[in-house]
Amino acid sequence: MFKKLYSLAIVLAIALPSFAQTGSGSLKGVIKDEKTGETIPFAAVVVKQGDAQIAGTATDINGQYTIKPLAPGRYDLYVQVVGYNSKLIKGVLINSDKISFQDVSLVSGIELDEFEVVDYVVPLIDRDGGASGGTVTAEDIAKMPLRDASSIATTVAGVTSDADGDLNVRGARSENTYYYIDGVKVIGSSTVPKSAMQEVSVITGGVPANYGDVTGGIINITTKGASSQLYGGIEFISSGFKSGENGVGLDHFGYNLVEGLLSGPIAFKKDSLGNRERSIFGFFVSANYISELDNRPTIGLVKINDDVREQIIADPLRISADGTNAQYNAEFLTSDAFHDVHTTQNDLRQQVNVAGKFDIAPSEQFDISVGIQYNWEKDNVGNRIRGLMNSSFNAQTTDEDIRTYVRFVQRFKNNPNGTGVKNAFYSILVDYTKTGGIWQDKQLTDNYFAYGNIGKFTTLSQKFYLFDADRQAYIHQGFEDTLVTFVPSEFNSEAAAITNQYYDFFGDNENGNISSLTSIQAGNGLINGEMPAAPYALWTHPGARSNFYRKFDNQQFRISANGSADIGENALQIGVEFEQRIESRWALGDFGGRGPINLWLLARQQTNSHLTELDRSDSTVTFPEGTWAYITYDRLVDINSQSTFDRNLRTSLGLDPDGDVIIDIDALDPDQLNLEFFSADELLNQGNNYVEYRGYDPAGNKTSGSSNFNDFFTATDENGNFTREIGAYSPNYVAGYIMDKFAFKDIIFNVGVRVDRFDANQGVLIDPFVIGETYKAGEVNSIGGEPVDHPSTIGSDYVVYVDNVDDPTRIVGYRDDEQWFDAQGSPIQDPSILTINGTTNPYMVFGSDDLKNVSTAFEDYKPQVNVMPRIAFSFPISDVALFFAHYDVLTQRPTGRNILNPIDYLYIRTISGSRNLDEPNLRSEKTTDYELGFQQVLSKTSSIKMSIYYRQLQDNIQLRSYVGAYPVQYTTYDNIDFGTVKGFS
Repeated sequence: MFKKLYSLAIVLAIALPSFAQTGSGSLKGVIKDEKTGETIPFAAVVVKQGDAQIAGTATDINGQYTIKPLAPGRYDLYVQVVGYNSKLIKGVLINSDKISFQDVSLVSGIELDEFEVVDYVVPLIDRDGGASGGTVTAEDIAKMPLRDASSIATTVAGVTSDADGDLNVRGARSENTYYYIDGVKVIGSSTVPKSAMQEVSVITGGVPANYGDVTGGIINITTKGASSQLYGGIEFISSGFKSGENGVGLDHFGYNLVEGLLSGPIAFKKDSLGNRERSIFGFFVSANYISELDNRPTIGLVKINDDVREQIIADPLRISADGTNAQYNAEFLTSDAFHDVHTTQNDLRQQVNVAGKFDIAPSEQFDISVGIQYNWEKDNVGNRIRGLMNSSFNAQTTDEDIRTYVRFVQRFKNNPNGTGVKNAFYSILVDYTKTGGIWQDKQLTDNYFAYGNIGKFTTLSQKFYLFDADRQAYIHQGFEDTLVTFVPSEFNSEAAAITNQYYDFFGDNENGNISSLTSIQAGNGLINGEMPAAPYALWTHPGARSNFYRKFDNQQFRISANGSADIGENALQIGVEFEQRIESRWALGDFGGRGPINLWLLARQQTNSHLTELDRSDSTVTFPEGTWAYITYDRLVDINSQSTFDRNLRTSLGLDPDGDVIIDIDALDPDQLNLEFFSADELLNQGNNYVEYRGYDPAGNKTSGSSNFNDFFTATDENGNFTREIGAYSPNYVAGYIMDKFAFKDIIFNVGVRVDRFDANQGVLIDPFVIGETYKAGEVNSIGGEPVDHPSTIGSDYVVYVDNVDDPTRIVGYRDDEQWFDAQGSPIQDPSILTINGTTNPYMVFGSDDLKNVSTAFEDYKPQVNVMPRIAFSFPISDVALFFAHYDVLTQRPTGRNILNPIDYLYIRTISGSRNLDEPNLRSEKTTDYELGFQQVLSKTSSIKMSIYYRQLQDNIQLRSYVGAYPVQYTTYDNIDFGTVKGFS
């Protein structure tokens, strides 16, 4: 939805980048005599930006020249030769990964001190048109109302944007498209300030061999470089501001932006007289701050009246008609309790983006570029469910990315006689990216036990007895709660008001005092670990907290190098790339009601669990009534059943960890409880886990180094508790390529081959259908003492299935990979036929011994190597028409649902029902892309470009649906085919 914006801009000067970078282009042409048409050899050709000379060369014996590499931007082209007038062509446009052509005609017989000056004219057609897509230059970007690269990319044919702002390139999903910023592959945010963008280049097809690991499109963002003259600017944009509940101004969404830039030289090279020749050290920096009151614009929002909400908080309950419990007043509101608003409430998004660069060029043959990009975003997660009554309790996300790189470029001088290798250079790029974020309640942050704290519940209890006629005595049976007092929480006063009013209703009347926590729950009051129920099961009740906390930390380290040289008409390029990622994540919640709020439930279960029985070996006999004996027992202290949480809690409270003091967990403050009191297994809760993690420990502390997969199942701490370490997901990617771009007459070819290697660097199941080592038919001669005669259709390496894992008495079937057979050796389509008592049972070497089975079930991921040929060509049919075509083989590493989670396998046997697990052995997805196209210029301002393309789309996901208990049967969904994209672009 377009915002109506007004802007105030102060621009002091305009400058362009000056140093080469990855994604660079080249300039090619012929110098001729204007009258005779003969080529002019040994003419001096120089490229400048402002006063700075960027590169230069001389034409060869055929009058041809090539200058590269050149960073995208506009340059001035100077041509000079003895016997001819000199010429200056201003504003020659260079695009990334493209050859720009500029022929120059000179007039002979005149030699002037001044240059003949002409303006560069953009060609009607792009002769280097092998790759499909488009390039949006800084001049075009400056004229657009769009401010981010994703939106700018949608102006290119074949690129669309979905409701979330994710790009779709010719039908491919958003994860199949990669962003590059100055040659750095982007993880995290791809946002750079608009004033920093020199060019946005989009490749939708015909991907050259220097790009890989992608099956969709390439968005290549080039930022501006240092200027030889100091310049800067500032810009302010606003569509409105907050006033009361709504945004006011040009719209209701309150978009505001302040953006500035500054660039200039730091040091110069001087001549013998002390005059400045060119800048050798310069900088560029651009930054913006963005705030939006409502970044999810919509029409038709409803919000509870403030006075009604205050009344609901002050008076949240009413007594039910039968007088036995309470009901929420929020479920008895009428339409006059609400009003329309135009702005999503408490949905403020703030964003800071910075792009900076230092360019160092000690000589014309060598330069260094040091770049940094920084993105910070804080967003209140507003939605309709919370917006009606509870927007002040929206969760908050904070994301931060920092990306830095160093690039070295060295050029080699051409042979003065114009022969041999020409325009040789190499480039080395080293980059590092760190991206992280947090999802949390913005008031409670990481105070996890505060999320579900309703207040202090102090429970009084007493012994209870039953009369034993045989023993003629009252026998101590246990303890019973008699009274629960309540002090509201300071963390959740709105939710605590519900329990407070419940006490007002039922705390002191004919029904008696409140005697237990369960009676509070039964009457619709709240205890620790609960939040108010959603009115009508739709809307969030005032005061209800978000039950989720998540943090992540992803890192990427890359080294890429490429070299290029012209040999004759061939522009050969060779390159290599190495990438290492480390992805860590920790989440508390989002597991079906097991989040930070519910930690109180887990703590309550783990506290005093070893003190539930009476020690009947020793009793105390009293006669309090003077007639009957009362036999009383102490609590039995069963240390073997004591939880780690209980023991750590007692130690922190200064209690004897082996003692029998009952801890009233609900009478403690949240600050007295700590997630680290739990053992890993207590947080994993027999597969009904509270936490999910990798690269963190179960309590949410960042870990370093790698962890052995089997350690998850075997490693313990000094107290014998399993530590359950899970290392970060750390895949690596290596690639190499060779390509040749050459012009044969008017045809430009770009041919190459790329080889990549992907290693998920994790364990995978040896047999995807079984967790453990199995017996094969050739290894089974008898079962239960009875000889076995396998059917003739069964191979010796077929897996045997039996009636019982631990005590088999007969064979029920076989399996060869994914082909199943019954006991008679006949193929079957439905393996559930082999199920016994709900379980499919392979003949396991270690039976149901989980530990031994897991240790033999996995092997290392086998790296995948892919070879990808790329061919593209284009040629002009006339001055206004162009034909182009390409053939590409593309591959991309798995983009989701492929990370090994040992927790799934630890509890696969104890969790009932069916569940989907990720597939860690996913392989790279391969796509073949064909395109044939034609471009016709209709006028100076319009043209038509049509192409016929074909691309097979697949979703690189594989889910294994575990049915029944361990061992396992699968339903597999592998590389789901979403169809073929065919059409015109």
